[in-house]
Amino acid sequence: MLGFTIMTEIPSALFFAAGDYHHHIGANIWAGRDLPKLADDETGLAYFTIKTADIEKLQAYLIQQGIAFQEKDDDILVEDPNGIKLRITEHR
Repeated sequence: MLGFTIMTEIPSALFFAAGDYHHHIGANIWAGRDLPKLADDETGLAYFTIKTADIEKLQAYLIQQGIAFQEKDDDILVEDPNGIKLRITEHR
């Protein structure tokens, strides 16, 4: 997934990292599935940024998987089903 290594997997969550790095990113469905997008005045995660060494390879993967994205400046912007935005930028 986006070039990360899955470190731990349980039925309701994934924990992944870049290579063997000891800090992990967690993704889960503990609050439920198919949640509505947060309103602009609600507290929650709005966006995060990931730096990649090969943005063209990642862009090709998104196209292959049929994942919609936008290009802005030299970055790729993706939005998940809950409205959380992901900015992917090339590590320079």
